[in-house]
Amino acid sequence: MQKKSSRSAGRKLQQLSGKEARFATDVNHCILKQIVAQAKGTQRGVALEELKGIHDWVTVRKKQRATLRSWSFHQLRAFLS
Repeated sequence: MQKKSSRSAGRKLQQLSGKEARFATDVNHCILKQIVAQAKGTQRGVALEELKGIHDWVTVRKKQRATLRSWSFHQLRAFLS
């Protein structure tokens, strides 16, 4: 679409921009909401292991690599705190 550079292509690109980031933010928020609710219900704490370098030591199938590598683990930790 960027090569075409028409008005409609530009509008569509603008519409799609940030879609992956919004999806990751929503999923991170939903996951942490469930974790915190369960921790409150059982009156326990939540601990997160160090996720730095997770891309290097976790092996996944080829189809899942892009998903893992583009995931925002820093945002997950920030939401928890």
